[in-house]
Amino acid sequence: MKNKPVRAEFKEYRSKIDFGKARPVESLTLNRNLSVKTSSEEDWVKVEFDSYLSNQNGDYIPIHRVTLDINDRHFQLDKGPFEINSKKVSFTEKLLLIFSLNLTPADRPGIYQGSIRFQTPLKKITFQLEVEVQPWVRMETDQRLINLNQVTKEDVKLQSPMPLTIRVASNAQWVLSANLVKDTKTPLWISLSRWRENDIQSLIRSGEFLEMKKKPLAAGNGTVSRSESYWVELSIVVYIEDFIKYPAGECLFQLRFLLEIWDQKTVKL
Repeated sequence: MKNKPVRAEFKEYRSKIDFGKARPVESLTLNRNLSVKTSSEEDWVKVEFDSYLSNQNGDYIPIHRVTLDINDRHFQLDKGPFEINSKKVSFTEKLLLIFSLNLTPADRPGIYQGSIRFQTPLKKITFQLEVEVQPWVRMETDQRLINLNQVTKEDVKLQSPMPLTIRVASNAQWVLSANLVKDTKTPLWISLSRWRENDIQSLIRSGEFLEMKKKPLAAGNGTVSRSESYWVELSIVVYIEDFIKYPAGECLFQLRFLLEIWDQKTVKL
């Protein structure tokens, strides 16, 4: 009697797919590829996956933002587990895998993890996906020059006719500060004239003027969400209080605005 061929022992493996660190100021796609050896006995592969990648804070990236290429065939991970056989995809020697992860500006900071599981007649491989989304901030303004040429008779202020508009974007808690680049004999005051109170906390106190040491102006949470706009706007008024006390003439002030990720080291709120 001829001996029956002995079937290879079923084995289980684990492998990590590390997408590294990323700051998704704009939408971006990260790719990682690898190959898995197969034999002639492995004529099908079943793919299962978690519903999302999650971090330690309870934030998540839905699994449909992960795509998978198997030997040049493209699969979107959004319709549950699936199975493919050698008639659809040739993998008699190896599987060429490309994992692609799409990140968006709305993704909160943290280390996200999730798994994709491959099973063939001879083995099961659990791929642990991991990515670290890092905090980011972004600031813009169209105004580089502020003219203080409007006088308010009620409280004797010299101020700009239009407030300075600063746009802030972030995926984390942030704080906006300001300071003078050079010290001046004439004090310069600053205040927030308009902001979204639900999202932004004003930190400048009444009667405070700017110094060379930075002063916190405002703080807020991440501005970008999956359904709303990217930016929040702050309107800032710069003025000289009771300006008739100071010598007449032209005076040049240089202001620096600094937007940072908020933590206890940055500023204590």
